[in-house]
Amino acid sequence: MNKLSNGRENMSKEQLMGVCDQLEQELVGAQAVNKAYKKHLEQVIEYHSVEKYRSIVQENREAAATAPLKFSIEEGYGDKIENPYGMHSNSSSSNLSLSSKKRGILDEKN
Repeated sequence: MNKLSNGRENMSKEQLMGVCDQLEQELVGAQAVNKAYKKHLEQVIEYHSVEKYRSIVQENREAAATAPLKFSIEEGYGDKIENPYGMHSNSSSSNLSLSSKKRGILDEKN
């Protein structure tokens, strides 16, 4: 068998059982402290997560309040919506007429 360390090789069975009980109690105490620390750490993580979420929501609300709106929902979808690129709404038809003009010029050259 393995030799006992820390001078326990000369101890009686009762003394060794006492040491074993003492070590078991220390282990139970350490596990309780570990459990308390884990619980506290989980609470801290949850608190910081909630606070981070709240700050992001607040920033988004502030950004939404200061952002200019191009149109309002009350105007409806059928109304004219301002084009952010500065082109007219009928630009696709003008592009078609330009391309047909170009084709006509090319046809005349050939």
